[in-house]
Amino acid sequence: MEVRDGTHDSPKNTSDGYPLVTSKHIKGNSIDFSTTKKISKFDYLNINQRSKVDIGDILISMIGTVGIVHLVRNMDLKYAIKNIGLIKTSVDNQFKYLIYLSMLSQYGQDYVKQHLAGSTQQYLSLTELRKFQIPMLPEEKLEMFNDTVIPIFNEISSLSDQILWLTELRDTLLPKLLNGEIDLSN
Repeated sequence: MEVRDGTHDSPKNTSDGYPLVTSKHIKGNSIDFSTTKKISKFDYLNINQRSKVDIGDILISMIGTVGIVHLVRNMDLKYAIKNIGLIKTSVDNQFKYLIYLSMLSQYGQDYVKQHLAGSTQQYLSLTELRKFQIPMLPEEKLEMFNDTVIPIFNEISSLSDQILWLTELRDTLLPKLLNGEIDLSN
């Protein structure tokens, strides 16, 4: 399994372009694109030569608030990453849920806390992230594990999509309701 990280450079901000996701944008089940910087197509392509994010990959925040884990379920937006660990589970999907849940577990979070470096701002180095030991299961047990968790993750994905849709609907309707554009008296 390949473990990489995003760029460490600070590409120039542009008015339009591709989002640059950093640790502060990873929110567990989602990525907050509302405050991301935009970068040029050139910078986007350059960064993604090294660390292209694909569906099924795992992202982990490595600086600032370290240890937030995100499983990439969809790619509605093309984006690049900066100072984020990238575990390329899209290459071999059979291990993605085991690795994701291991990183989220107390074992994974303790590992992160025990391997932080830096005095001013703590960070997890790529070297330490690569040393994280994933519990291995025999093929038969891994199959049973995946058969159990895949329906759960499908439901989480469906509910997350509904939450996003309802949030967008609320954000569209609430201002209209408050401005009197919608009449609820009927």
